[in-house]
Amino acid sequence: MPERLPLKVLLTGTAGRVGQVLLEPFQARYAEVRALDRRPTPGAPSPLVMGLGDEDALRAAFAGLDVVVHLAATPSAGAAFAADLVPNNVVGTYNVLQAAADAGVRRVVFASSCQASVKDPSGRVVTPGEPARPFSPYGATKVLGEVLGRWFHDHRALEFVAIRIGSFLPRGHERLAPGWPQREHWLGHFDAVDLFSRAVERPGLGYAVVYGNSIPERRVFDPGPARELLGYEARETLE
Repeated sequence: MPERLPLKVLLTGTAGRVGQVLLEPFQARYAEVRALDRRPTPGAPSPLVMGLGDEDALRAAFAGLDVVVHLAATPSAGAAFAADLVPNNVVGTYNVLQAAADAGVRRVVFASSCQASVKDPSGRVVTPGEPARPFSPYGATKVLGEVLGRWFHDHRALEFVAIRIGSFLPRGHERLAPGWPQREHWLGHFDAVDLFSRAVERPGLGYAVVYGNSIPERRVFDPGPARELLGYEARETLE
């Protein structure tokens, strides 16, 4: 078995779709991996079962960590804005960033979304550096998360990497059939593990926002920043 990298990493939202894909490879890759979710986490030996509303509890959970990978969120574009999206995706993200900065965590990797910006109707490839144009209120909460990360980087010296994840659907899903728009920004499981691992490990990132996609049949989001900043090259296709 390869020697694990000497990093202590915590993932929030480990009972969710992305968390369940990342958890086992991270446990094999890093010296210590902690799992945190408001629901019990399958596959985690000693998961922390808690929400994101208690900064003191989060600060204790983050003690001694190098990196927090923040996946926990309400993922539905149709969720109630004030009742679900704001407390879980905005206030919860603020609490994670505040607790991470207070606990001396070096970096937060933030699961943002391609819904932070719509594709350009002219067919121009959209870059993460241009003004955000959220696709939905859910996408708007992810933009707010990126802006909060900018503040914590500038004022609390917290490194922050946002990955604008595309459609995280398993192969064979009906919405990945030919003709569905999800094919343009799909992120496969193998590529997701590679991309998030690079965001955890790559030195000297400071503040960064990148798109997280596999190889699409038609490019709508710019893969350049993920390649240049993280060394990420997508390998998966739907063919």
